[in-house]
Amino acid sequence: TWQKSIDTASGAVISDSVITAISTNNWFDPKLTRAVSDFNAAKVFTLNYLWDIPTPKSWSGFTRSAAGGWELGGIFSASSGEPFTPLLAGDVLGQNNTDSFAYPDRVPSCGNSLTNPGNRDPLANGLPYIKLQCFVIPPLATVNGVNYIPLGNAGRNILTGPGLINFDFSVVKNTKIPRISEAFNVQLRLDVFNLFNRANFNPPVSHMFIMDPTALVPGTVAVPGPTGACTPPAGLKADPANGCIPNAGVLDGGDNTATTSRQMQVSIKIIW
Repeated sequence: TWQKSIDTASGAVISDSVITAISTNNWFDPKLTRAVSDFNAAKVFTLNYLWDIPTPKSWSGFTRSAAGGWELGGIFSASSGEPFTPLLAGDVLGQNNTDSFAYPDRVPSCGNSLTNPGNRDPLANGLPYIKLQCFVIPPLATVNGVNYIPLGNAGRNILTGPGLINFDFSVVKNTKIPRISEAFNVQLRLDVFNLFNRANFNPPVSHMFIMDPTALVPGTVAVPGPTGACTPPAGLKADPANGCIPNAGVLDGGDNTATTSRQMQVSIKIIW
């Protein structure tokens, strides 16, 4: 499946139905949030199969009952990641709203590559999932002697989270006992979910706020974020040079995974 869904908000009326949703939108200008939907998965592929392994006709009796009756099954799923939004922390636009949002500015030289795919642990490789060097706090605008931070041009849902790949596998052994009845069957089944134990991470929604303008001295111009994970000096809320928040854009345990780790299930079913 290839698809594209566009809207101005994807949340339900009472609460947000998607974890990547911006919880409070700017209702004065819907164009500010017009983008691909929070649930938009541009590419989805699913393959499932069930194979009844043939039993040689020459087999009979105990051999046919013990060595025959095997089935293999599987479901393979792959999809692109869900979109999410890089945000600035705090009431940047002065809306007097504790649940406000504001966009940073994009650095033009970064092009369309705004994430580091596969980077999950900032302590292991020094890179967050979001390319912080591609974003900057919008420069201050002074009106009547008052400094304001304008809305950045990054926009809603311009980033795409990690993709998902999952394979569920099953083995079934059917043992028919015609002496009891024609339909009597003892079925032994093994199901393995996420066979390859792949970690399918959700987007870094707990670290979508990547910069804090309050960390900057008023009147200074913010520089792009660092190339690595944000590690501000001890005692500071964020890096005073670029306003980068600690652990900004990082994939970690706080976001959990979209699928469980490998799980196995054994069951016996009697059919008569």
